[in-house]
Amino acid sequence: MVEGNEIFGDGINVASRIQALAEPNQILVTDIVHRNLVNKEGIQSLAVGEKHLKNVIDAVTVYSVSFNADLQFEELGKLTPKKSRYPAWIFIGILFITALFFVINKYFADSSKTIPDSPIRSIAVLPFDNLTDNDDQQNLLAGMHDNLITTLSQIKSLDVISRTSTLSYKGSGKKSMQEMATELNVDAIIEASVLSIGDSVRINIQLVKAFPKEKHLWAKVFDRPFENILYLFDDVASTVANEIDLTLHSSESNSALRKINSDAYKAFMNGKIYVENNPTPENVQKALIYFNRAIELDSSFAPAYAGVSWVWITLFQLNQASGEEAIPKIYSYNQKALELDPNYPEAQYHKAINAFQSEWDWAKSEKAFRKALEVNPNHSFAHAHFAHILMIQRRWEEALAHAEIASRLDPLSPHIQGLVGIVFLHHGDIDKAYEISSRNNEIFGKLLIDENYAYLKGDLDRSLELLLLQLGQDVVKRDSVRKVYQESGYSAAIEIVAHEQEKKGGPQGVVLYERLNRIDDAIRILELLYRQHNPNLPYFFTGFLKKLEKDVRYIQLAKELKLKY
Repeated sequence: MVEGNEIFGDGINVASRIQALAEPNQILVTDIVHRNLVNKEGIQSLAVGEKHLKNVIDAVTVYSVSFNADLQFEELGKLTPKKSRYPAWIFIGILFITALFFVINKYFADSSKTIPDSPIRSIAVLPFDNLTDNDDQQNLLAGMHDNLITTLSQIKSLDVISRTSTLSYKGSGKKSMQEMATELNVDAIIEASVLSIGDSVRINIQLVKAFPKEKHLWAKVFDRPFENILYLFDDVASTVANEIDLTLHSSESNSALRKINSDAYKAFMNGKIYVENNPTPENVQKALIYFNRAIELDSSFAPAYAGVSWVWITLFQLNQASGEEAIPKIYSYNQKALELDPNYPEAQYHKAINAFQSEWDWAKSEKAFRKALEVNPNHSFAHAHFAHILMIQRRWEEALAHAEIASRLDPLSPHIQGLVGIVFLHHGDIDKAYEISSRNNEIFGKLLIDENYAYLKGDLDRSLELLLLQLGQDVVKRDSVRKVYQESGYSAAIEIVAHEQEKKGGPQGVVLYERLNRIDDAIRILELLYRQHNPNLPYFFTGFLKKLEKDVRYIQLAKELKLKY
């Protein structure tokens, strides 16, 4: 199909696949081109075998084209054409039939437009294929993948699956588009190949509709100087929006960062991958080095300041930094990011998290969450954590709604699914929480969900074994608790676990003391958590600690947390 200066169709997609197979200075063609080259003087084509191309069902026979060694390229145009062996009227007839074919084909193509096609309302962007010669660009490609997803989220009424779920399809050439679309529950898929990276970047983008049958809607190569790469993503988003008949969000500003410092951007992306993919204490420190490097390279680069803020949020959550050390840095770096770009969604998200965990300011947190979701409606982590602050305020209908959205946008992310499972656990839907936990051994909060499920279902053997995992690698201590369980029962055993938890500073002793009717001990730990400004404290006020609900000390703590009670 030809539309203006653009050409679309399966042939274009097959050609892009074959081009990627070719060695330097090699020309590869399909059999249909090969047949047209036969008997052409000075041109030879040699079969190199059948190739299975990505997203092409049938194998394609590929030929390598070469030229007569005695014939220079510029001489090809000077060859004397052979006299045709056929009368002119035969060629006129062929031209007439060809023209008639296109007229009929266009008629039926236009007629088919009257048949309504299912709209595209959800989309997934696969990890970028690296077709450059540089394997060291993987972090940069991951960042570009993330940026494209964020930009596509500006399209109104379009669900864009989060990067954490699409990452599992990196290099998954064995799965068809329909298989991937079914697993992610989307209507269409975007795949991209990065052809070159340097002072400029070239990306080949394809949009494929998965149902009712696989259909390539368009393919296009986008070129931009690297410093304008965010404009490239804008172009892609506009093209997709036009194709699926949806509109872009009209935000107050597309971003203050449309033009970027290339080196600062690359440093930032390296840091982002470290802190997102596997936020161990070591990786978080590496991320901090990269983010600070990005700030040194460009002091006006808002994402780098937001990155440093996120490092300190993560260290605070991992108990690697105290509140006294972390909170001022979380606030100051994120505030700088917001001053540089008030519409940067990550900075608004960090502001919401900080107001939630550090300030216990629910109104401020909600306002920032809503701003982040206004700029990026498909921010799965913003939806999931917003569900948590709504849960803590016992606004259950809203909490469950945002939890469901987060789950839909990031169906394969263990962290997101764990956050969602915790909402259902606190709501009292333990079967739903356990069903989510059972899908993946890496689910965030799995031990918490599974232990509560076992206890509430009356499986005390399993409950105790899961609680013993919280004692670490101390085999002797575990065996001693098991012996107490056998001799004196469940209550005696979990009392020991509660003491051990308290000695390590863990908050879960609150739950165990509540089970034992040791109300004073439970309140004592809660008051300690309040003095420490522990970010886990608000989670004990969602309504599941029924035995504490009427204690005046518990009610007073709820008031101190500014929670309606």
